[in-house]
Amino acid sequence: MNLTLALFTLGILITTLLSVVAYIGTGMITQLKAIATSLQRVEIDLGILNHDHANLKEDVKDVKERVKTLERV
Repeated sequence: MNLTLALFTLGILITTLLSVVAYIGTGMITQLKAIATSLQRVEIDLGILNHDHANLKEDVKDVKERVKTLERV
């Protein structure tokens, strides 16, 4: 009888421990998915900014050429 009670108590403790670990693991997976989504958005935004930066460099070159032309006149 004591062995059965001890095994039953041990089973309950192990089940509780596994439930807590599973709950924490689920929360961690949810957070990791949110982080992955945010990083994907940042990557897209950086690509857009890089493209805009290249376009602005071209505009600056054009403005410099125009200023040089005006200085000559």
